[in-house]
Amino acid sequence: MGYNGIGTQELLFTHLKLHENLNANRRISNKKYRIMRGGIASLRLF
Repeated sequence: MGYNGIGTQELLFTHLKLHENLNANRRISNKKYRIMRGGIASLRLF
């Protein structure tokens, strides 16, 4: 349970960081962003 909580927190932080980067630098390809989003969504299933 504790490990899961830490993982979720880390995931949230990473997601926020990714969002910040996107807002700051729109040159990051949408494809890369979609791959990251897909990976985060997949991790949520487990």
